[in-house]
Amino acid sequence: GLLFLGTIAWNEIRVRKDPLAAFFAMAFLSLHLQMGRTLSEIWCEPLLYFLVYLLWWMLDSRGKPEEMESKKFLLLGGVLTGLIYLTKGTGLQVAALFWVTVFIFAKNRLKTFVGIGVFLLVASPLLVWNTVVYHSPVYSFASTHNMWFDEADEIWYDDPEDLPTLGSYLKTHTPTEIAGRLGRGLILESKMAFQLLWSDWKLPEESSLPASLVLLAFKVLILVGLPISILRLFQGGSDRQRVASRPALVFFLLMFAFMFPAFGWYAQLT
Repeated sequence: GLLFLGTIAWNEIRVRKDPLAAFFAMAFLSLHLQMGRTLSEIWCEPLLYFLVYLLWWMLDSRGKPEEMESKKFLLLGGVLTGLIYLTKGTGLQVAALFWVTVFIFAKNRLKTFVGIGVFLLVASPLLVWNTVVYHSPVYSFASTHNMWFDEADEIWYDDPEDLPTLGSYLKTHTPTEIAGRLGRGLILESKMAFQLLWSDWKLPEESSLPASLVLLAFKVLILVGLPISILRLFQGGSDRQRVASRPALVFFLLMFAFMFPAFGWYAQLT
């Protein structure tokens, strides 16, 4: 967690020359109830956040196509995406979206497969294990079975053969039921996102009025600053003026487009 925070601060202050962005990022990640708990405890998520940030930073600092074809970029990208997949099953989707982004912007797209090869090499212990034990190199209980549960308590099963899969789910649910679940999940996920930004803060008992006002002002700044930052992502101009390079922006948009519906689908199981 400290390494993640320190890397963000160093990048914003020393590389991007934006101490204000560093301040708000540190304040949010340090003072927010859920993020503070996650980053200070032993979970796989802090490492996952750190590695995803490094991938985003690579795309942001190497925005030119020729820089994304260098041996250093491809080697480092392959190592990081492999480590992300070894960290958590969700990392496979992150790795795939990273290489899709590189493939889109690289002039010599064949070189992209060098980085993908490094990814496969780093992730090979897990890929081989899954193939031998589960007969699929990308097996994950979450994506193979868990996401097709109708209720969270279905995880208590007597026979593994009875676990639902994509095929069994499609056979037992109508398109209307599938669309309804996704729609309800997206609504619930949106409410959870708002709660993450507004409600998941906690002051000590009997906090003073000034402390409460400071927290309120900080929350308002986040809610105002977030839309402005998103709009600036699409801003033209020089690299200094933009919040992120085009490859980093595309990576962010792909992550949002794929991950938000996926989390929405899972929402009724949480």
